[in-house]
Amino acid sequence: MNIYESKARKYKKGKSYQWSIPLYKGHPFDDEQDIIIILPEDLHELQSKVDELQHQYDTCMDECQNKVKEREREWQEQVEKAESELNQIKDQYRELQQEHNKVVNKRDHDKERLIKALKEVSQREQVIRELQGRNVFDRIFNRIPEHIQLPGSKPNDD
Repeated sequence: MNIYESKARKYKKGKSYQWSIPLYKGHPFDDEQDIIIILPEDLHELQSKVDELQHQYDTCMDECQNKVKEREREWQEQVEKAESELNQIKDQYRELQQEHNKVVNKRDHDKERLIKALKEVSQREQVIRELQGRNVFDRIFNRIPEHIQLPGSKPNDD
């Protein structure tokens, strides 16, 4: 806003008074251009209102920036909390995965032992069937077929 100063002059033209506001060389107005004339008191009042509004605007902006910073801080806290919880869940998952792997390894080991024991039982059942299937003379003389190996006995080297 540009402010130009001049003095209002009153002069009598006929029976009435007229006012003149002369502008001096160097003014930026064009011929027949509309201009607004305001009293200094009104200008000061408007300037006060502008200053008050500027102060309210600045206060509002400060409050908004503070609220934004507070929200960002809250958001950051929530992000950190979520990351912490996620890390705890990941740690629990790793622990459970390790425990699962141990259980699977133990199961596999037990399965191998069971298979081995089943084979041994199957072999012993076969030996029992073969021993039960001997004829009377083999039983009387306690003859054991050569391919059968009893626990605690030595192989026949006849």
